[in-house]
Amino acid sequence: MTRRRVAIDARGYFTGGGIGRYTRCLVHQLAARRPAGLALQLLISGQHRPTDLDLPSTDGIEVVVSRAGWMVAGEEERWLPVETEGADLVHSLTGHWLPERGASVATLHDLIPVVRPRLVSLEARRVGRQIAAALPRASHVIAVSHATAQEARRVLGPRLPPTSVVYEAAAPVFHSDTPVASALWHHRLPTRGYILAVSALNPHKNLARLVAAYSEARVAAPLLIVGALREATADVERTIAHHQLIGRVRLMGRVTDEELAALYANCHLFVYPSLHEGFGLPLVEAMACGAPVIASRSSSIPEVAGGAALLVDPRRTASLASALRRVDHDPVLRQDLRLRARARARSFSWTRAADATLAVYARELEARAA
Repeated sequence: MTRRRVAIDARGYFTGGGIGRYTRCLVHQLAARRPAGLALQLLISGQHRPTDLDLPSTDGIEVVVSRAGWMVAGEEERWLPVETEGADLVHSLTGHWLPERGASVATLHDLIPVVRPRLVSLEARRVGRQIAAALPRASHVIAVSHATAQEARRVLGPRLPPTSVVYEAAAPVFHSDTPVASALWHHRLPTRGYILAVSALNPHKNLARLVAAYSEARVAAPLLIVGALREATADVERTIAHHQLIGRVRLMGRVTDEELAALYANCHLFVYPSLHEGFGLPLVEAMACGAPVIASRSSSIPEVAGGAALLVDPRRTASLASALRRVDHDPVLRQDLRLRARARARSFSWTRAADATLAVYARELEARAA
């Protein structure tokens, strides 16, 4: 039997943030659930080796070390057409590069740089425009939420290819039975009694407003902010200093997944104040660990929260402060939110995401064979 071959641009496999998590979790499940008649070709970045991938099976899987730099347009245009030549279908896990000819699938994570450019950096705007320009070349688009699919329809109109929504999920390390990691003691963190926020310090994450709301709420628990320190770091630090919260608000930078799971599972409450998201992976991770959640009433976040979070207006400091006080002072509400979070998190599964993605492959391959 001749296998059909799908080339997957998985060069983000080793990156941090949501793209890295999406790539690793999806590729792992695709490798495990790949049907016998389908071969996968995985393109990875040049600073890694095929043996660096953690795959459940290598049968029917070829790993190619790409010569194209990550998000380097000139190198992608030069090398990726050569490296994917002969594939029956190409899947870009970011939508950043798509072949000029042939069948392709693009995953769309968000269009924030296009619909809300003031919330992101100039480099993010450049990448966002490139993704929006490439999408019409795809045979099919996989959007990570209905909110993101709707934004794509508004931006691209009739140029948007057929689109499916396939939700992301929490990685297996994030679950409600996570023990208190010894690393928490290493970081000199309390095992409970802290408020947690997890995101890169980018403007659209709205963390300076969260700090101001935390100051207004006057709750006893310290605020921990975990994530990559980026262009909005100075703004957040100025807000901390302005409200005299040095020592009460802690910018922790990156932590390991095991540390993060323990932080989620043992927090007093988790707050996700983002102004705009394509999906909101930290929200699902926190819910999977049973954290009581306060989240924004914006973009994809209510869709993902599904009634399991206390929703607020992220543009109003008073709305965030009121929610912080309410959840902090009400143990019954916190327990109810924990139970709802665990139940909602079970709605998301990387197994289902992989099966839905494989179904898109099957439809596209069948359409080309007809």
